[in-house]
Amino acid sequence: MIQKVINRLTVLGGGKMYFTTGSYIISKSLTLDGIANITITGSKEAILKLADNANCHVIYINNTRRVRIEKIEINGNKNNQTPSDGIRGIEVWNSSDIFIRNIYIHDTYGATIGLHDCTRAGIYNSVLENTNGDCTFAFNVDYLKFVGNVCKDYVDTGVAHFGKYTVIANNIFDGGYCGVYLGTAGVKTEEVAVVGNVFRNHTTAGVKIDEPKEENVEPTEKITVAGNTFEYCNAAIWMEAKDYSGIRNIVIANNVVLASTKKGIIAGTLSPDTSPIYKLVIIGNIVAYSGEAGICLVRAKHSLIANNIVYNNGQSTPNPGILLYGDDYGGATYNYVIGNKCFDDQATKTQNYGIAESGPSDYNIIMFNDVRENKNGGITKVGANTIVKHNIGFLTENSGVAVFSGDGATTQFAIAHGLVSTPSKVLVTPMSADAKGISYVTADDTYIYVNYDTAPPSGTDNVKISWYAEV
Repeated sequence: MIQKVINRLTVLGGGKMYFTTGSYIISKSLTLDGIANITITGSKEAILKLADNANCHVIYINNTRRVRIEKIEINGNKNNQTPSDGIRGIEVWNSSDIFIRNIYIHDTYGATIGLHDCTRAGIYNSVLENTNGDCTFAFNVDYLKFVGNVCKDYVDTGVAHFGKYTVIANNIFDGGYCGVYLGTAGVKTEEVAVVGNVFRNHTTAGVKIDEPKEENVEPTEKITVAGNTFEYCNAAIWMEAKDYSGIRNIVIANNVVLASTKKGIIAGTLSPDTSPIYKLVIIGNIVAYSGEAGICLVRAKHSLIANNIVYNNGQSTPNPGILLYGDDYGGATYNYVIGNKCFDDQATKTQNYGIAESGPSDYNIIMFNDVRENKNGGITKVGANTIVKHNIGFLTENSGVAVFSGDGATTQFAIAHGLVSTPSKVLVTPMSADAKGISYVTADDTYIYVNYDTAPPSGTDNVKISWYAEV
């Protein structure tokens, strides 16, 4: 009977189907095929429930335009299905202008909503939960808006999206493998904004950004992840490349990342030359209490890590706040780490360094950071060409005026320079008449030694020397 009404609306060129309060048992998919201008709606208590062993989608849409589905409940009855493949609450193919709003979909064997080869789709203010698959699976879908929804108790992802020009905003994602999954599946994913969401309790990542796993597809790029909150995920944000074209042009900004099981924000490639991760901007985030490093670039390059607050990480294994990681596969290179505050204010510190390089990482610039109050030190670097300068808590340059009282016999005066290691450059200038006649200068990891052939004369505070030193 329900299908007959849909067929009649098809003949009429569109219309509205309204479900009154009650449960409607669906034994065969309600199918919208090759039609337009259909609205399916109902009262608050209207429930479409999949019949036992129906093994089909509740609603199936194909080659259709301008469809609205709103204000109904869909019960996938997953415990009483035996499909050979995933079945979904709503399944859409080759369609456009599909809008789903204010619905409740639950207990589906596969995804609550599946979209394939579609353009202009919107899912708003709905609750999607308790599925054996994804809450929403969107393959080759452009102009998707996923806004104001609650997704929870899913096995796979809250949203798995492969396509372009998408906004995922102001949702709650709780539980499952991953909150939002972008990339892979052989489709170029780009121009996606993930903004203002809450992510909790994901076993892999709150947001996972992957390369397209197919030859001759351009890198995943132009993704913005901003203003989100992440709690208790394995990793909050994970960008990964390995075998294909890689990932580039990603912005990770103004997120709050708390208590990740492993790393807070991680970008890594196994093949930096053939599958690069590069041109990342990680800026203005708060990352705290991660099990391992707070922010980690694994063999990534040409990226910026700036103005983040990174503290009390290394909860499971002592780790730095920011890690530029390298190993036999390659190093993190040509990155800027600028203006970050990395510290540990716990009674028992776990964040061993503010910023660290490892392996063959090199050619990085680490400047203007505050790295005081970490367990073992502020910064540790391995790259011979890495530049480390002007950081608070890790003095690599210092200057001052030293004043001594000559006694007519002493020919060497020691000045504590306060640098992290022996300076490579030292400049001294006599600032008083009795300080003139300096013969030569040496230095070690603690002092600058100013030497005279003839001892300065006796006097009180009569030997005044201006000095500058840098590592």
